[in-house]
Order: sequence, then structure tokens, then C-alpha cells
Amino acid sequence: MLILDAFRQNDLKHVCQAIRDVKTEDVFYQHVTLRFGSRGEQSVYRFELSEGMRFALDLYSLYLTLRQSRFQ
Repeated sequence: MLILDAFRQNDLKHVCQAIRDVKTEDVFYQHVTLRFGSRGEQSVYRFELSEGMRFALDLYSLYLTLRQSRFQ
């Protein structure tokens, strides 16, 4: 229920972190995850979630990624 409440309150945040080469600082890929909380400190994936819930969160994360990429 905690994650559902965060979703209903529009408190899920999409967080991207660039993973870089230590010598060249070139970005290899970006780690993308969903977080919630007052400062986005809680990962939604740290909880024991059903397979269906994980799938739904992954789809939501993909949707946010695609939406964000349109603006970059």
C-alpha cells in the first residue's frame, strides 16, 4: 500500500544516474530507477513486491524514460 499511496500522490520520482568510464568520463549507460519519499530516498524495489507489481512499475519507468527522452 505504501507504493500505491506514493503513486496516487504523484510522489514516485524517476531517477537517472549516469555510469561513466573512470578515465574518459564517457557515459556507458544510465541506471534508471523509481524512488519516492520527501527527498526521493526510498527505492520502490527494496520491498517484496509481486511479479505483477514489479512488471507494472517497470512499465511505468519505461513510460517515464520514453517521455523524458522526447525532451532531450
